[in-house]
Amino acid sequence: KDMPSQASTLIEKLKNDPKVDFENDWKLLTLWIGGNDLCAYCKSGDDHTPENYAKYIEQALDSLLEVPRLFVNLVEIIDVTKLYPVHNGLCDTLHSIECKCGTVEVSSVLSR
Repeated sequence: KDMPSQASTLIEKLKNDPKVDFENDWKLLTLWIGGNDLCAYCKSGDDHTPENYAKYIEQALDSLLEVPRLFVNLVEIIDVTKLYPVHNGLCDTLHSIECKCGTVEVSSVLSR
């Protein structure tokens, strides 16, 4: 959800950093995104639909087009449903706080 504004902030920082030659330096940006959005969807799906998720990524990537010599590495979202079989007291507690999607059966997540 915050990716478009984060991309804008990054662009401004790159433009204003005296150590960066904005026009001529090569840049590498890795976007490892989605885990927080997926977990937020399980809590409240209204703003975190797949359509919105794709829209935010597209908006951010579109704004990054203005950065010359930028490679973008988009890392795929992890499959948090693989966490379900990991059951013990500590993991269950952490999963229920961090990402409820990983603590319920796949069928209940997919039925949303």
